[in-house]
Amino acid sequence: MESSQRAQVEKEYTIQHFGFDPNILVEELTSFSLDTLSSLLDQAKVQIKTKTSGKFKDEELDKGIQALQEKYSEYFERNLETLGGYLDKNVFKIPNHVLLPQDAAWNGLSLQVAKSRLTAVTMEMEKMREKYKSCLYKKTYFRSYLDKLKQICTSQEETIQQEVELKEKHGLIEGEETVLFLASQASKLQSTLASLNQLGQGTKRPASGSEISRDKRHKLELDFKTKLTSVKAAQLSCAQ
Repeated sequence: MESSQRAQVEKEYTIQHFGFDPNILVEELTSFSLDTLSSLLDQAKVQIKTKTSGKFKDEELDKGIQALQEKYSEYFERNLETLGGYLDKNVFKIPNHVLLPQDAAWNGLSLQVAKSRLTAVTMEMEKMREKYKSCLYKKTYFRSYLDKLKQICTSQEETIQQEVELKEKHGLIEGEETVLFLASQASKLQSTLASLNQLGQGTKRPASGSEISRDKRHKLELDFKTKLTSVKAAQLSCAQ
């Protein structure tokens, strides 16, 4: 188990040092060799058919070519695998004294100090990972929340537009303006009526400086109440 872990570490170090996996080189060489072999055998089969003028049956010829291809494929794979092992041990083997630039910070440190720093770095990376996860979650949540707000705004705009269209269709827009006008008139009449009530309680009218008779005040008050009732009735009729 320990040896396999050690081999994995050495492989990763080799990939970092050379910038590629040496095993890929052997795999590509093997694939190229097998493709070349298949192409050459296909050409040989065509030549055999041409030269022999149908002496061999197609089934027999295909069977022979297939057997030959399997034999040479096994040969190439076995020898290229041996070549890959030789390259790993002798060509792409990194000496122990070679240190990658990114590992220079660990050079000259004792094992205890190196482990302590590694633990600290690992904890810091874990914190950064959790922070990144939290940011991703918040981004997803707020994006969903924003989409819901957009949907609500769209629904409100559609509802408002439908209401405006209905008012235009039934002529309610002018009715609203009339209601607002009548409401303002009613407010003025109520203010005037309040002034009359004050006069009825003995307050003098500053404009004339003379008292108004009780009968006249009573008549004016009735007239204003009548007008106020008429305005409110007109306002209610427009609202309906």
